[in-house]
Amino acid sequence: MTDVASASWSGTDVDVGTLERHLADLWRRVTSETEGAAGVRTSILNLIVYAGSEEDAQRISDELRQCTDRHPSRTIILVGDRHVAQTSVDARVTTYCVPSKTHSGLCYEELTFIGRGRAADHLSSMVIPFVIPGLPRYLWWPGQPAFGHRIFHQLFSVADQLIVDSAQFNTPADGIANLALLSRARQGINDFNWARLRPWREIIAQFFDGPHWAPYAHGIRSIRTEYGSGASDYRRAAVGTLLTLGWLAEELGWEPESTLDTPLARDFSMSVLQGERVIDIDLHFADHGSDAAGHLMALEMVADPKGLPPARFKVVRSDDLRRADVSATIHEGTDIRRAVPLELETDAELLTHELEMAGHDHLYERILDTASRLAGRELFIPA
Repeated sequence: MTDVASASWSGTDVDVGTLERHLADLWRRVTSETEGAAGVRTSILNLIVYAGSEEDAQRISDELRQCTDRHPSRTIILVGDRHVAQTSVDARVTTYCVPSKTHSGLCYEELTFIGRGRAADHLSSMVIPFVIPGLPRYLWWPGQPAFGHRIFHQLFSVADQLIVDSAQFNTPADGIANLALLSRARQGINDFNWARLRPWREIIAQFFDGPHWAPYAHGIRSIRTEYGSGASDYRRAAVGTLLTLGWLAEELGWEPESTLDTPLARDFSMSVLQGERVIDIDLHFADHGSDAAGHLMALEMVADPKGLPPARFKVVRSDDLRRADVSATIHEGTDIRRAVPLELETDAELLTHELEMAGHDHLYERILDTASRLAGRELFIPA
C-alpha cells in the first residue's frame, strides 16, 4: 500500500485568519516530508459535505479517501451541534500527499468545521472563504437534506451541484417533492438511488426494444414488485418504487389513479391510468436476508396489447444481489431467458461517479415531477 504523508491541526473557537495560517504551515510540512511531491495542491473541485454528527463526519472522511485518486478536492465537512449552550466553531484541518515516482505527487486537503450552539446555523460563513475559486462546487448531503432550513439554503446557494441519496430519505414523498422544486434552480441534482436503479431501467427497456415488442409496453395491465423486508428499510422501498414508476409513467404517459402518499410499512396496492385503462400495481415484501432489506428483488409485468397474445415479463434478483434472472414469456409459447450481472457499488464508488456528472439531468428532473404526483404531492408554483 502506498504510504500517505499527512499533517493535521485542530483548534477550538477558531477564525478564518487562524485557519489560513495553519493550513499554509501544514502544506509546507507535508510536502517537505513527501518524496517527489511538489508544493502544489491537486484539486479539481470543491466538495462540501454536511454531516449529521461528528461520528458521521469521521465515517465520511474515511469514505472520501477512497475517491481521491480520481477526484482530489478541497473537501469541507460541516457538523452542526445546536444542543450546547456555548457558541463556537471548532476546526480540524488535514493535508495529505501521496508520493509518486512518475509525477509530482497527489496532494489534497480536508477541512472539518463543527459549529456549536448558535454558530451551527451559520456554518456557511466558514465555507465561502475556503472554496477554491474557478472550480466546481459540489454539495453532498447524506441522509435527507434539511429542506426549508436556513443552513441548507445557504449551502445550496453556494453550490453548483447537489448530491443526495433519496434511499436515505425519512419522508420519501416530501423528499421527492422537494427535489422536484429544487430541480428548477440553476444547480443540478445527482442522486445515488437513481444511479442504483439504472440496471433495472436498462433491463425493463430491453423488454420492449424493437418493433415486435414495443406494443407490449403500451399494453401493460399490471405490475408486481417485491422488496427485501427490513424494519428500517421500507422508506428505501418507497423511494425506489416512486422513481421506477415515475420513469415508466413518464415514458408511457401514465397518470396517478391512486397514490403512495404515506411511508410503506406493509404490502401495498396502488394504480395508474393509461387513458381510461387502469393498471394495477402491487408492492410486496419478503425476507431475502439482511443485505437485501429495502432492495428491489423482483419485478413482474403482465401485458395484453390489442391484437397480440398476452405476455409476462419478469426480473428476479438473486439473494446475493449480484445477478438478475430475466424472462419474457409469450402466451403462445415463446420463452426468452437470460442472466444479467448486477454490479454492487459502495457509497464511495457511487460518489466517485456522481462527481463526474455536472449540470441538469433533464430526464431525472421530469421523473421527479411525475414521482411527486404518484406520491400525492402536487407541485404548486405561484405565478
